[in-house]
Amino acid sequence: MKYILLSLLLISSVLAQIVVIVNPESKVKNLNRDYTKMIFMKKIKALPNGEVLIPLDQNSETDIYNNFYKSVANKNRSRMSKYWAKRIFTGKGEIPEVLGSDEEVIRRVMNDIKAVGYIGKNSLVDGVKVVYTAN
Repeated sequence: MKYILLSLLLISSVLAQIVVIVNPESKVKNLNRDYTKMIFMKKIKALPNGEVLIPLDQNSETDIYNNFYKSVANKNRSRMSKYWAKRIFTGKGEIPEVLGSDEEVIRRVMNDIKAVGYIGKNSLVDGVKVVYTAN
């Protein structure tokens, strides 16, 4: 029984993994947590090598959004909402484009070399490149 519970926990953690993807033609090979956070919180417009990445977000009411920002920025849905409100109010930025599903993120990344998005690992398909895995 103990092994069954452990197996179920391991399976659920794999299913819950979130990956950051880019177009396979992108020069970005991998990202660390800090750069991932800076890109999606729009604190930088380009990586040190000059590569510009346009972040794609998912709906803030979804688990993937909440889990992604908890992992990358240590912020829950409410704190992210406050973060964006402050950035918009002070004129320092606007929220990333919001797409409705993993499939929409994948399609956009496949068709835009500058796009970067996050999806559930179980949604991965050929035609995108994983550059970061959030735990």
